[in-house]
Amino acid sequence: MLVNVIAPKAIRDFVQRHPEADEVLRDWYNTLRKCEFQSWAELKNTFSSADVIPNEQVGLLVVFDVGGNKYRVIVKMDLQSNFAMIRHIFTHVEYTIWNRKGKPS
Repeated sequence: MLVNVIAPKAIRDFVQRHPEADEVLRDWYNTLRKCEFQSWAELKNTFSSADVIPNEQVGLLVVFDVGGNKYRVIVKMDLQSNFAMIRHIFTHVEYTIWNRKGKPS
């Protein structure tokens, strides 16, 4: 089963504020939705810069570095059901601020 990516509106909203991110976010989105991951290792093979973050409120989050480290896409993922929900999209600076605050949900 291919990954079902929820909340593509988050991409549209981010691109409205940062139009230069349009192409790289579309590429990331299209790549993710064409994948089938059986394990975190498979995800890491496809997205080598992805990091998994445990989050007490929502479970496991995956941080994808997109656009040569210019943007961070934070996704709640469930590999068993091939489900991915976009939680946040940040510029590098915005992510640094979010990360220092303890990664709020």
